[in-house]
Amino acid sequence: MTSMPDGAYFAVVGRITAGAGGQTRMMLLRHRLFAEHLGIDVPILTYNPAANYDPIRESLDDDGLLLPQSRVLNLYEDLRGRDLDGLASVAVADEPAYVREGTCLDYLDDDGVPWRRRWTTPSGIPWFEYLRTDGTVFARTRADGWAGTTQICASDGHAFGSWPTRGGLWRWWTTQLAPATGHVFLVSDSRRAAQSLFSIQDPRFFVLHQMHNPHTVGRRHWTSDIGATYRDSMDRLGRLDALSCLTHRQRDDVARRFGATDNLVVIPNPVEIPDEPQPPPVRHPGRLVIIARLDKQKRLDRAIAAFALLVVSHPYARLDIYGEGSERQALEQQIDKAGLTKYVTLHGHD
Repeated sequence: MTSMPDGAYFAVVGRITAGAGGQTRMMLLRHRLFAEHLGIDVPILTYNPAANYDPIRESLDDDGLLLPQSRVLNLYEDLRGRDLDGLASVAVADEPAYVREGTCLDYLDDDGVPWRRRWTTPSGIPWFEYLRTDGTVFARTRADGWAGTTQICASDGHAFGSWPTRGGLWRWWTTQLAPATGHVFLVSDSRRAAQSLFSIQDPRFFVLHQMHNPHTVGRRHWTSDIGATYRDSMDRLGRLDALSCLTHRQRDDVARRFGATDNLVVIPNPVEIPDEPQPPPVRHPGRLVIIARLDKQKRLDRAIAAFALLVVSHPYARLDIYGEGSERQALEQQIDKAGLTKYVTLHGHD
């Protein structure tokens, strides 16, 4: 592919954490490929509460995952420094206002300035107010979950926008960043982001969600229960302009369950193929390599158990595992107990 439809492109993800795993890295690789091969600027939008996203940007830059022109934008960081006075009222519902009474706890930014305050009312209801550097309030949300009145405020504290969940604030901020005309493509790697943004009531916006995990649990048969975090997306599949699966098998499972609609596509994770070395390196028979974080989700314990069966008939085989994670100690114990220490090597991150 050498071209894409005209319009503005955004990558939308709930949050980015330092040292994030494959899902975030694939999003960032797609971002880089769009820029380097197609010349398309794709700002990355994040929605988690944060006073300053610079540590995340620096971490991504240190890992070589960002380009010099890359823009990682965060909702709370952006609104904290933005002048919101004079904006038209939006979706103001007849909701009870938050009352500043009870106990409060301040969260400080790197400069020691309060950026978030948690109030707990006498009735036990916790809520957050988000503060500009001058101490004025720019947003209010419930502190005990996704649902609950969410407000956006002018400098005098007046709420000019109010929604029943944080999703309304996500949609409003996203539309504020988009151009006033033309198509807008939101490419989502976050289930929560996709579920929130496909409700944007503007036909210019197209929401495309990339699945990264199985949508079923248990046996993972196409008739199995839908995972809790996928249930809303699957129930509202028709609201998505495209749902991209990594494999044809998953796409077929979704189609058998919900119907073979024309918004189901298969797009494997991208990779840049390096030039093949000349001459090719020597290949060693029986050499197997796994690259994965050492996490329960990756089922490396099963790979090691399978390899234990292999070396019985192929004693020259070797398994090299590259990656780090919380399961290192458990895997080391499994390797030692199975007598595989000379066959399996955990190299860590390389």
